[in-house]
Amino acid sequence: MDSGQSRQRMRPWLEAKVEAGNIQGLEWLFREKKIFKVPWKHGGKHDWNEADSTIFKEWAIHTGRYREGVDPADWPTWKTRFRCALNKLPDIQEMKNFNQLDGSDPFRAYRFLSKEEINQAKSNNKEYREVCSLASTPGTPNSELPEKDPSEVKIPTQGQLPNFPSDLEDLELEPIKSDPNSTNTQPNQVTTPANDVKEEPSDVEMTEIGDGLTSRGPHPQQAIVPLVVRPPEPQAHEMEIIICYCQQQMCSFHIRSPHGCRLFYDPERNDRILMEPFKQELFGPDQFEQLEFPPCETNNPGQEEHTYKLLSALDRGMLLECHDGKIYATRKSRCVIFISTPTVYNGEPFKLERNERVQVFDFHGYFEPMLQRYLTGGSSKPQAHFMIGFGQRLMSSNSDHSGLLISAQVYHSRAKQLLNQVSCASPLSASIKISMSDDFDKLFSYLKLVKEEGNGHVMET
Repeated sequence: MDSGQSRQRMRPWLEAKVEAGNIQGLEWLFREKKIFKVPWKHGGKHDWNEADSTIFKEWAIHTGRYREGVDPADWPTWKTRFRCALNKLPDIQEMKNFNQLDGSDPFRAYRFLSKEEINQAKSNNKEYREVCSLASTPGTPNSELPEKDPSEVKIPTQGQLPNFPSDLEDLELEPIKSDPNSTNTQPNQVTTPANDVKEEPSDVEMTEIGDGLTSRGPHPQQAIVPLVVRPPEPQAHEMEIIICYCQQQMCSFHIRSPHGCRLFYDPERNDRILMEPFKQELFGPDQFEQLEFPPCETNNPGQEEHTYKLLSALDRGMLLECHDGKIYATRKSRCVIFISTPTVYNGEPFKLERNERVQVFDFHGYFEPMLQRYLTGGSSKPQAHFMIGFGQRLMSSNSDHSGLLISAQVYHSRAKQLLNQVSCASPLSASIKISMSDDFDKLFSYLKLVKEEGNGHVMET
């Protein structure tokens, strides 16, 4: 790009590229409606090649962010910058209904808007976008920031970003404030006590059913209902991991390997090019399950940019292994990792030091004894999981973690199964209440009885 000339805006530049049709996958989807598609293959796929992401490289060259023969290639960053630039344009709209992110040739669909559509969108206030502000003015809550026109929204410059040291050793970002109107909740939380559930009033008499589901009379408060295990009981080494980006669940893993797992982000899989003895020291044992963080794809450019800052420092990852009911964690990555677990420091978060193997959960030493005390009313309900915060400090084990860019919940599978059984079948749970049958219920029961007796059709009335 000639530094002596002003750069062509993205809209006309991209429109010319689509019209030319010389970039693989960048083409019209519906020309008459100005809808086009952009190739969006993840760089970690086995069949990915540079041609699949040419448009991202071309934009990096056009903006001067990449100089061929001078700067190193950085495909994930080019892709992030391209999408951030698209998302802040008022005259290009993503057509999510047409997106196809699965299959061999995934793509995202966008539409070039006319001036009339842009003006209409502004007047109706429909196209405003929120940008995650991690560098807001001190003392000014995010909720008090004024709404901005999309054309005025800018990605924070490097000087406005939080301090990201080169090794990210001291990275502790402030939590992103969640939308108070949001209905998102933490996924797969342990079932809340049944006593907290409010029952709706009924206009008919209620009949009470005991916890055992077989007794018609009042259940004895001192008896403990036997736990009937229907699904196969998890092995003592099994774990379940839930990955969240800003409270949104992105993926989950069930670890069945007795060796453990490595959780990392490296679409290029550079761990495969190294040989022993360095490979195990850098990435852990080969027999560990290799689990990769999912890509961050969101309409919030600020969140996406900062999430990839963290992911880029998780290329070596962290190790999780479970032996004899004890879960151990080892941090290999440059990204700082914080743990909040009920078995250490009473749940107070602590920093996981690099290359130190630390016990972070104990099934036999913590969970089982506390579960027995809970069933006899001697303690609160135990936790079957612990929390991980990547690059940001956890506030406490019970606080809202929606402001964390990347977080994880790690469950001990057997503890989780026992806790679910207790939540549903313990005498500490509230009694089940069912209304007595009215005339329509009796009619419906009669029709089901007729069907069971082989009368193949329902009588007309």
